[in-house]
Amino acid sequence: SKLIKFCIGLYLLFLTPYPMSYIFELFSSLLFDVYIISHITVNVKQFIIILCFNGERKMVRPIMKDVLFLGQKSEAATKADLSVAQDLMDTLALHKDECVGMAANMIGVKKNIIVVNVGFFNVPMINPVILKKEGPFEAEEGCLSLVGSRKTTRYKKITVEYCDIEMKKHVQEFTDLAAQIIQHECDHLQGIII
Repeated sequence: SKLIKFCIGLYLLFLTPYPMSYIFELFSSLLFDVYIISHITVNVKQFIIILCFNGERKMVRPIMKDVLFLGQKSEAATKADLSVAQDLMDTLALHKDECVGMAANMIGVKKNIIVVNVGFFNVPMINPVILKKEGPFEAEEGCLSLVGSRKTTRYKKITVEYCDIEMKKHVQEFTDLAAQIIQHECDHLQGIII
């Protein structure tokens, strides 16, 4: 049943004149928990892989609240850690109403893996590194691992190098909310708590 729905979704995605926003809404109602956005460009192969990755097993982990653990730097992730990315995606999906991104240490794993909601789907980023920041501004952020919100400095535009779920490197520019979420999660990887 899921495979049939997925094939229908792919047919609509590639072979019909419907606007992309309609297709993503249809994917959402048929298959996955997806949303619409214009912040990110992902090639079709990545889009399909991410949807399939989102549709597999479910492993929701508890949220880490121990500030001593959260204050430690994470280690580089490898292919052996890809299940952590899936667990992060599953856990983020459960908390979608209150959370737009997660770092692996938030589920008790000290690996450089984050998952960021970029609108219509969650993007896993393995070993992300912010290469460039532009346009500082003051933001107030909350975190599932902490109570309340805190002020911090963020940047409107960033360039990030990361590996996808196939461990292929990408360098991509992000702006606005997506950039802010990535900065917050990358801080987690460095043991920085807002």
